Amino acid sequence: MLKTWRTIQRPVIHVQHMSSESASPLRPGQPGNEFKPLAQPQPDEPIIQKHVNSVFIGTNLEEQLKHNGWDILVIVGLTTNHYVSTTTRMAR
Repeated sequence: MLKTWRTIQRPVIHVQHMSSESASPLRPGQPGNEFKPLAQPQPDEPIIQKHVNSVFIGTNLEEQLKHNGWDILVIVGLTTNHYVSTTTRMAR
């Protein structure tokens, strides 16, 4: 999906969950926190770091979307029942 999105020159914003839980594999410095090789951001693709399930909380995602005039989102992610669902429900 990412390859196709890039091929048709659609914008991509990467989201990285920065867990504060000491045992979490998504904590900074842990292998699970790193982007997988298949999903590595390209230099012109922004990365938003988040600390809770929704990427709209505590980030500038909404401002970026408004600034660029983007009002349609395609949201994919690690877990549907956490990050994807929560972010989708908060999208306006």
